Amino acid sequence: MQTKCEKRLIESIISDSKTIDTKKVASEVLEWVTNNVENFIDDNMKVFKLDLVLDASEGMQETKKLQDLYRSIPEDRMRMSNSELEKITECRTILNDVTDRAHQDMVRDEESMNKLFERMIFYYEKIIPNPENKVKAFEIDAQIRELISKKDKLKTDASKSKVQEKILAKIDEGVKLLQFQKFDGKVAIPKFEYEAFDVGVQIKDPRTKEVSKEYEIPEGFTCWIELSYGIKSRQTSMF
Repeated sequence: MQTKCEKRLIESIISDSKTIDTKKVASEVLEWVTNNVENFIDDNMKVFKLDLVLDASEGMQETKKLQDLYRSIPEDRMRMSNSELEKITECRTILNDVTDRAHQDMVRDEESMNKLFERMIFYYEKIIPNPENKVKAFEIDAQIRELISKKDKLKTDASKSKVQEKILAKIDEGVKLLQFQKFDGKVAIPKFEYEAFDVGVQIKDPRTKEVSKEYEIPEGFTCWIELSYGIKSRQTSMF
């Protein structure tokens, strides 16, 4: 559920926008994406769009602070003068500039981007070497999915953190069962922006093509992740 933000004076929003630490926003978002790879990864895809709708329990204070500045912009346009509308446009432009700087800080954070790549590429590299390990790997995969489901239902950051530690431990256990065809590559974040409108989503049954579920994603940040990779090349001698 979207948390309602109190509407504020444009001058106050612009003033607070100058206090946003864009490097901290970048760090929070990259850490969140890296910690939640197992929630969005699909080894049939290379491009992912993530919706970041933050509430008080997310533990991303600086990013939420920026989100709430967007949400505190007055919306009653029908009663506004042209000069007031111009101020709103100016305010959104200023906030978008802050978001753009946070995006550039993400792109420049090579250490965090490499860590994200390593977490993602695991799901593309794994090869199960024998039937016995395959059975055990499927058991671990089921356990990881169960832990992810449990984590999504928890309310506090502390309890979520404990379950996340168990998830990572299970992943490490699974790694020991597998051999890997190593890949070279990189991960990119081509877009990080704020979508100032709600988005309706429909999920259709693949067999009947009928809508089986409908929901609405409230306005918030979107982060696009793009993965590119290839098999590691072996150095060969010319002689």
